[in-house]
Amino acid sequence: MKILIITPMLKEFHSAREVFGAVEKDFPETFRLAKIFFKVHEIHLLQCGFCVEDAMAAYEDTFGIPDLLVDTGSCGSLKEGLLLGTIVQGKVLLKENESLFHSPPIYINDPDVQYVRLLEVENAVMNEEDKKIYQIRADVCTMESYRIFSKSIEWNCRFLSLRVVTDHADAQGSSDFKRNIRPFSMKLYAFLKDFLMNISH
Repeated sequence: MKILIITPMLKEFHSAREVFGAVEKDFPETFRLAKIFFKVHEIHLLQCGFCVEDAMAAYEDTFGIPDLLVDTGSCGSLKEGLLLGTIVQGKVLLKENESLFHSPPIYINDPDVQYVRLLEVENAVMNEEDKKIYQIRADVCTMESYRIFSKSIEWNCRFLSLRVVTDHADAQGSSDFKRNIRPFSMKLYAFLKDFLMNISH
């Protein structure tokens, strides 16, 4: 199975590459790509930054369509009691000012993973006023997930959203993110690697 794992930020990409033991390959500038053959899977790691559509179009031009598309990386918690370092799976994906989408049913049966409503926002949420508005609709927020999910619909491939909470989407969000992004990314990708070891098709 060909699996494409999206890693938005460079530190997320490097963490994933280190955990999977993937080798970086030449790819259009601005984006980074690494590959590894892992058990029966060909795994590609793609760092997209904020240019999700461009990165995935460049990927399709080079490698075609994956069998499984995995949205990964950090997220901010909008929900009280959702602890830093918690791994979450997007069960419902939303976008700011747009309609509701439900993700395809690939579920990770693990007590340490929480199912969440995941909202893609245009700008980082770093104050209580915005947080209160968004938490009515969602449990966590990212800046890429809805667009990645939308691409899986266009590609007609399986989809999984797996994120780790790095901050509480508040005034301390930036400092929490910087402190937590590396260790929590390592935790996330170690979990994902273990999950993929047991997925056969």
